[in-house]
Parts: sequence; C-alpha cells; structure tokens
Amino acid sequence: MTRPRIIDLPGSRPFPAFEVWPKKTFLGRDKNESHCFTLPKELVFPMKSYFSLRDGHLQDSVVFTHKGDEYLAQIRLVRMDRSNPSKLQKHSLPKREVIQFQWKNHRATKTMFRRNLSSVFESLNIGEKNERFSVLFQLEEKSRVTIIFRMDQQEMHI
Repeated sequence: MTRPRIIDLPGSRPFPAFEVWPKKTFLGRDKNESHCFTLPKELVFPMKSYFSLRDGHLQDSVVFTHKGDEYLAQIRLVRMDRSNPSKLQKHSLPKREVIQFQWKNHRATKTMFRRNLSSVFESLNIGEKNERFSVLFQLEEKSRVTIIFRMDQQEMHI
C-alpha cells in the first residue's frame, strides 16, 4: 500500500486515524526537501473546518506526540490551480484543495522521523519503494496528533 488510508480506531476522537507509507517527500528526499505529506482526500473538508483553514489562515501549528515527547509541525491548506499543465488543457483540470502536514522548518521533528524510519530512508536513497513501514496519525484533541510507527501492520516504537 502506498496511498494514505483511513483507519477507524475504537474510542471517541474528532477524526479517524490515517496511515501513511513514507515516500521521498515525507523524509525530505525530494528536490525541494519538503518533509510533508498529503492527507486522505476524505479528510479535506473536516480538517479545513476543524482548524478554520481559509483565506488569510492557510496554516496552523500542530504538535506530533511520540513516546511522550512533542514535535512541532504545521497543518496546511494547499490550493492547487494547475495553471501550467503539460498535457491537458488548463480548463480540463479543476482547481482543488488538499491538506498537508509539514515539518520542513522543525529540526527535532525531522530527526525523530529519520531516526524511527532509518531503514526507509536508506531504501529510498538507493531507489527502492517503501511498502513495509508506515506511520499512523491520530488527532487526539485540537492541534495534538499521536504518531505510531508500524512495520507490516504491526505497531513499533509505541
């Protein structure tokens, strides 16, 4: 699996959990060193509403929690207008919005992900795809997101 997927976990939480299989962009191995990922499209409207993302407020701070430690990140509303398509006509591609988590400017967060996903980092460096290691994200309360690292659907580093 390579696309983020929604997982319903027991308990009352504001949103379902979602699982992501880190790729180059997640670990900053892309040309822009992005350190981000896009949430499942089913969560765009609910997250946009929950964090009041709109014109003039396109991003907000969030805190990732892992093993009792806190790591800073942002949630961002990204508006894609696709104004320079290479194969299709501009009017054939509708504008769309996506929600991303990003931690490009947060060294401790980047270090935490790289430490816990070191084998994924090395695999991506030699051109392999990641299909074994995933990260589970669960919004616990306003601006706090719990992270669980998983391998082959089993929890690791809890």
